[in-house]
Parts: sequence; structure tokens; C-alpha cells
Amino acid sequence: MSDQYTPTPTDRLMDLLAEQAGSGLTEQQQAELDALLRESLEHAEGEFELAAAALGESYASDEIEAMPAHLRERCIGSARAVLTEEPPRVQIAPPAPIRFTPVRQPRR
Repeated sequence: MSDQYTPTPTDRLMDLLAEQAGSGLTEQQQAELDALLRESLEHAEGEFELAAAALGESYASDEIEAMPAHLRERCIGSARAVLTEEPPRVQIAPPAPIRFTPVRQPRR
């Protein structure tokens, strides 16, 4: 069994899409991405770039939109439920007694 990790095509596709959005791809990487995208039914070129752009735009805005009240109350309720839960009780067994058996010296 080999200790070397071989990424699945989906893993490799995710890596290439992330790298494309971050620092760009070499011609070889772009060719590999194009081949993987032709086989993929779930992913499209540029999807990470769109996500990065949307995230960047949300951080660039000076306006902070308040969380809707119903969602805020739901979050607070969930947090309270978690914080008020009784932690599970763990029963710890008493330590087992240590038995000492002296070693006898051989008779000479």
C-alpha cells in the first residue's frame, strides 16, 4: 500500500478552481482544469471566482445590514439551548488496587 495521497478528480478540480480564483493557473493547469470541467456535471469554470468576488464585495461595503429579527431570535434561542444543556455525567470507576508480589531471592 502506498503512503502517497492521490487526489480524486473532484478534489483536483476543487484545488484547481481555488488556485484559479487565487493566483491564476499555468497553461498546463488550465488544460487540466478544462478537461476536468468537461467531465463534471456539478461544477463550472469561474464558480470560485464568483464566490470570491461576492465575498470581497460584501467586505468592501461600508453598510452593515442588520440580521433579520426572526433569524437573530432563532440564533439566540439555539445558543441558549446549547449553553443550558446539562453536560453528560461521566462515571469514573475507582482505581483498581495494586497488588504487590514480592520477588523471592533464590536459595543458595
